Amino acid sequence: FPLGIYSSVRPLPVVLRAMGQQVCSACDNSLTGSAVGTVFGDDKGGTVTETQDELILSSDPEALREKRAQAVFDSLSDDWKEQDMASLKEALDKISLSKEKLPVILHHSEGRRMNCAELSELVKLVSLESYKEQVMAQRYGHLSDRENFQEVVLGPLSRSESIRKNMMKTMTELVNSQG
Repeated sequence: FPLGIYSSVRPLPVVLRAMGQQVCSACDNSLTGSAVGTVFGDDKGGTVTETQDELILSSDPEALREKRAQAVFDSLSDDWKEQDMASLKEALDKISLSKEKLPVILHHSEGRRMNCAELSELVKLVSLESYKEQVMAQRYGHLSDRENFQEVVLGPLSRSESIRKNMMKTMTELVNSQG
């Protein structure tokens, strides 16, 4: 991605970091530093994370997933409670199709912090794997204990390490594509 095009639309001053190293700073529409033209010379198609003062460029999708998840978590103010789950289950009792349950689950859990055990319960409310992945991706940033995600949420879904690894990869891609 051409650095000049992106930096020209950012309020200045800006510091760009790629792979943890400062590569460019911009003040008064002038660029300085070692970044010229394209930031990544390979085909990895790096990612951009924007903070208040910096643009962080990375080709590590897991790091981007965690930065996005933390930003979502920091914006939440309510916690998921047992009565929320009871209310959700009551609403889902009237719905038979998994595809119709998905938006109800996402609506009821919107804006609420939760732990992995609670997310695991939400995931079990839909039957199709693609819907499970959507629930996981949409609510990954809501988790207070993301370090337990693979064990508590993915573990019960499959005994196969390769299937869990593929689900984590798909979930990472979904989280990173959310914007």
